[in-house]
Amino acid sequence: MAHLSGARPFLLANTRNLDREPIGLMDTVATVTPAQLRQFYQRWYQPNNMTFIVVGDIDSKEALALIKDNLSKLPANKAAENRVWPTKAENHLRFNIINDKENRVNGIALYYRLPMVQVNDEQSFIEQAEWSMLVQLFNQRLQERIQSGELKTISGGTARSVKIAPDYQSLFFRVNARDDNMQDAANALMAELATIDQHGFSAEELDDVKSTRLTWLKNAVDQQAERDLRMLTSRLASSSLNNTPFLSPEETYPTFETSVAANYRAKSGGKMAAVKKEPGRILGANGKQ
Repeated sequence: MAHLSGARPFLLANTRNLDREPIGLMDTVATVTPAQLRQFYQRWYQPNNMTFIVVGDIDSKEALALIKDNLSKLPANKAAENRVWPTKAENHLRFNIINDKENRVNGIALYYRLPMVQVNDEQSFIEQAEWSMLVQLFNQRLQERIQSGELKTISGGTARSVKIAPDYQSLFFRVNARDDNMQDAANALMAELATIDQHGFSAEELDDVKSTRLTWLKNAVDQQAERDLRMLTSRLASSSLNNTPFLSPEETYPTFETSVAANYRAKSGGKMAAVKKEPGRILGANGKQ
């Protein structure tokens, strides 16, 4: 735990992520009887779909022995089938303003709802791999430009593609505003997307991403403990990233030429409309499918 806090002090210090009592209040935990635990696991125990996380200065062999002694004799219940609910594409503008007292920065996020590429053959694998590569290229360029000082109004940011339904994925771009300057941070993000839309990425950038990705995969295989730690901190960071304000539709911001928005629509078939044709206002949008 001390190692985690030292590695990610901005994320873990004085936040609810890890500075809290395990499994709720200790007064409650202390009153749980072995019979109640046994009853719970007899009903819900599904070893293929459960994970035990043990934290603290403990003897791992002793902890593993306790788990095996108490649970190995329990029969594994058949996992309930997940119900899949149909998800309709929402093509209208939608805004979310998220406030959290633990936030230390303000940020803007643009979400695009896109069809999920079902990977079932070589071509669909290539298409999904291209999406992943483009996201990595954007993240690499964004970090380089922030570190070089070229982006003076953005202190950090990321892009991710997340599966939100069996047939849809959410692609989002998010940046942190330096000195809470939301106006310039929003315009800087849109300008970066416009530049990529018009000029793409260089061969050097692609080579860097391929090299980084291959190195990461090799390290993930060779160093399992470090990989698991990175996965944990990455998930915590992802959770924190979503606790940030979205651009309010009540606020207005100057934007670049609306021809950029038209260019987006023309090249993407209307899937990535991000600027409404209204002077002085930047609006996040779910593009048409």
